[in-house]
Amino acid sequence: MSVIDLEDITSVISNPHEEMSLIKTIAESTFPEDSFTPIVVIYDKPDNRKLVVSVPSSENFVDTVCRLSEALHLFPAVNGHAAVIAITSKLSFEDEVFEAINIFILSSTNAWSLILPYQIEDHKLIWLNEHFHCNQIDEQDFDDQGKDMVSMFHMYINADETHLSVSDILSYLSTTSAAVSFIDEPNPPYFDFSNNEMIIS
Repeated sequence: MSVIDLEDITSVISNPHEEMSLIKTIAESTFPEDSFTPIVVIYDKPDNRKLVVSVPSSENFVDTVCRLSEALHLFPAVNGHAAVIAITSKLSFEDEVFEAINIFILSSTNAWSLILPYQIEDHKLIWLNEHFHCNQIDEQDFDDQGKDMVSMFHMYINADETHLSVSDILSYLSTTSAAVSFIDEPNPPYFDFSNNEMIIS
């Protein structure tokens, strides 16, 4: 299979392939015992992750979007450069519907959606690379719910400042069962594969 071309994204995050690979590996490592936990990764510059937030899964899609938006309050508080948001979604292709991980990569000026569809075979998660889809986001590409979600995310990415301190936001997020891990080393993985859990500071 040819390498997926994500060259346009490298001005926002230096290694989108690594980010995509990490997220896929998290999904594989938690399956089938646990569902994929929505995450937000905030970069403070293209080659450095600042923090990662995992938010509780919800059966209600609107609740999940709200929890991700709450996590994005950290973006202006830590002078974020870019955010990576990963949630589960569905992909329709030729009258078939597939489960997928949808990764949004956002900066103040650009946004992309990477859709990673998969299916379950013999209790294993199989990635359908032939249906992978990468799209630079344009409002006309989204239905009403998608537009609202991306617009909400982008609002936080474009906030120049916040009246909330990092500790205020962390205090609130702790009441929602979100888990926040600050990253003190250059681009480490943010998942402990030995314990199948997010690395939490």
